[in-house]
Amino acid sequence: MKKEKYTCPPNYKTFGLAVQAVVILAMQSSRCPSSEIADQVGTEVTMLRRIMSKLSQAQLIEVREGRDGGYQLKVPPESLTCADIYQALHLEESGCGAMLESAGKCQFGERIKPVLSTIVSSIDHSILAELRRYTIADVIQRIES
Repeated sequence: MKKEKYTCPPNYKTFGLAVQAVVILAMQSSRCPSSEIADQVGTEVTMLRRIMSKLSQAQLIEVREGRDGGYQLKVPPESLTCADIYQALHLEESGCGAMLESAGKCQFGERIKPVLSTIVSSIDHSILAELRRYTIADVIQRIES
C-alpha cells in the first residue's frame, strides 16, 4: 500500500507538518536529513525543505549541508512554543484573511469591512495565545504517554 504524501501552500497543514518535523528533531540526538523527516511525516522532501527553510530563517533550527548534513534544533524543546513555529511560517499574516476578502468593494462591503477586520484580529490573537500554551516538550510528553 502506497503511503499518502501531503503537499500544500502555507496554511494549517503546513503548520502541522512543521510541528511534526520539529518534534522529530527534538527527539533526535544528532542531525536529521530532510529525506528521513519527510518520510516520517509523509510529505514530499521539497515541501519539507520549504518549511525547514522558514524555521531556519527564524533561528529555530540550524541547517548543515553536505554528506553529514541535516537539521538540528537551535532552541531547547522546553522553550520552543507552537506559536514560535506558527509565526516562523508567517501564518499569522493570512489567518482568516478570506473573511476580509469576502467584503466586496460595494457600499455595504466597505461598511462591514472594519467590523470583519476586528473579528479577524481577535481570532488571530486567540490562535497565538492558545499556541503559546504548548511547547515542543509538551507535545513530546503527550505523544510518549
